[in-house]
Amino acid sequence: MPLPLIALFIAAFAFGTTEFVIAGVLPQVAHGLGVSVPSAGYLVSGYALGIAIGGPLLTLATHRLSRKTLLLGLTILFTLGQVACALAPDFTSMLALRVAIAVGHGAYFGVAMVVAVGLVREDQRGMAVALILAGLTVSNVIGVPAGTAIGNIWGWRATFWVMGGLGVFAIATIAALVPATTGASDRKAGLLHEVRALGRQQVWTSLIIMLMLMIGQFGPFTYIAPMLQEVTGLSEAWVPWVLLLNGVGATIGVFIGGRL
Repeated sequence: MPLPLIALFIAAFAFGTTEFVIAGVLPQVAHGLGVSVPSAGYLVSGYALGIAIGGPLLTLATHRLSRKTLLLGLTILFTLGQVACALAPDFTSMLALRVAIAVGHGAYFGVAMVVAVGLVREDQRGMAVALILAGLTVSNVIGVPAGTAIGNIWGWRATFWVMGGLGVFAIATIAALVPATTGASDRKAGLLHEVRALGRQQVWTSLIIMLMLMIGQFGPFTYIAPMLQEVTGLSEAWVPWVLLLNGVGATIGVFIGGRL
């Protein structure tokens, strides 16, 4: 497996962890920022909107940059965002930071998958894309439970400090392992070339299906920690283990789906 793919996977894992770990520490974040748990849920929905709307727009706006430069810039944005979240003084600033990180998240996966495909032979392209997306799956199995446990022991701000450290590691691996010649963005067709795919029915069908799936998943997942503690009576210490089971289930689902 090419080492540059490992670097891209590490950053994907970091982005996936910061997206989902907020659900595991939501009650602590709400208490620390002085808002209700339902209001703190906007940290999840705001992140999702940042990915869905801001990510594609940022990708289009930066299409003239070399892809390695863009990957490094997005990972630096991620890292600085984690540090800023750890220091956030109030809910409004925390929400703004989460949205900003999410914009970088959406752009990162689009660029990383293009770079990954360019690093391997044609018959390995599916594997390369799957490895990048596996960063999200593995983040649910390892990153989210670990981040939740850290938050339970040392406080939710410690979770984001650790995420900042992971971001530094991701920056170092991309800088060292991803070749500079990978993907100078020479998309001469510009904006029209990038949005042409939106005219295809298959794209919209896939998007609508994914929208329905995400609504079904993240509605309950956002408030999984308070539901486990207040409805089922589980202690805070059990939340990381439930999130681990959720991640394992997601991983099994990926393998089953790949065989259908």
